[in-house]
Amino acid sequence: MRLSILVAALAAAGCSKTDLGSPCHLIGPGGAEVTPAPGREYLFLGSAECENFVCTSTGGPGYCSTPCSGPGDACGGGLTCGSLAIDAAYLDAMRARMTPAQFAATFGGMQGAFYCVR
Repeated sequence: MRLSILVAALAAAGCSKTDLGSPCHLIGPGGAEVTPAPGREYLFLGSAECENFVCTSTGGPGYCSTPCSGPGDACGGGLTCGSLAIDAAYLDAMRARMTPAQFAATFGGMQGAFYCVR
């Protein structure tokens, strides 16, 4: 009996629920909600709706995401690791808001970044 309770407890502990792919709202620099335009990609860092504070859109409504290391990296939530094209003005704004270490961890030296996307 004790063994089956222990096995059940360990199985439950191994299953962690995530909000990846859950709906979230994209907020623009002025604080207003952004309605995603078809064919455009959006990245909102600081979303309190998402456990990793990342809300993104790749052609539809916003959804919770997280950084990933590159193609083939596991994401979960029905998402795959892909590169978002991020414009230079956005990178400049984020560089001004973040410490150098935070910026390097989030964006590296690229003009894009890898996030879990649909």
